[in-house]
Amino acid sequence: MRFHGWIVVELDAVPDRTDTPKQCAEANRDYLTKTLGLAL
Repeated sequence: MRFHGWIVVELDAVPDRTDTPKQCAEANRDYLTKTLGLAL
C-alpha cells in the first residue's frame, strides 16, 4: 500500500549549531527523497 496524501516535516531546532536551518531542511529533503523514496 502506498500513501497518497500530504506530509508535513517540521524543524523544531537545528541539532548541530554549525548548520543553518536551510542546511537542515535540505538534509531532511534528501532523506525523504533518497532514503525513503518519496517524491516531493
